[in-house]
Amino acid sequence: MAGLVFAQIQGGERKDVSYGRGINLQKFKGPNVDIVVVGRNMGVVDFIVVDNEHEVTGTQTNIDSVYVSPYAGTATVTGESHVVFHPVTTRKSIHLGNGKPVDGTRAEAYLLHEIPDGPTVYLLDALDTRQNEYALLIVSETKAEKESGQIAERLRRVESLKKDGAISDDEARKKRDEILANL
Repeated sequence: MAGLVFAQIQGGERKDVSYGRGINLQKFKGPNVDIVVVGRNMGVVDFIVVDNEHEVTGTQTNIDSVYVSPYAGTATVTGESHVVFHPVTTRKSIHLGNGKPVDGTRAEAYLLHEIPDGPTVYLLDALDTRQNEYALLIVSETKAEKESGQIAERLRRVESLKKDGAISDDEARKKRDEILANL
């Protein structure tokens, strides 16, 4: 279903994924971030954003032995401690309601995660999703790509008007310069 056109969303790619399994946004021109939907209950969707590019530190201790002194009332623990690194995880929830309609279907899309100048991830509330799976819509078109498409369309319109004789060569040149000056 690549290249679906939605009522308010364009250029998305649908991916059906099992609950608890994630999808990495690097496949869609994004950073090394996983989106994992962990559950859905009573109109609330719980998900985790795993940022694999940033890490937090923690400590982990492997306990070798514990010596308890019955006379002193103390306990001595021996073992090795070491530092471990974990990706930054953020747990989030969204309430389903007021979704963006999907053109030609009864499905709605709900914004899960958006990366500036990168992919946007929506949850699709669709009837054709298999049991124990969820559907994601990933729009990988960046802001620059969206704007360049709009600029190209405006330039094509100017050329069309010039070709049809609606505007002169000088007017067309001025309009092209105006469009390109606002980049």
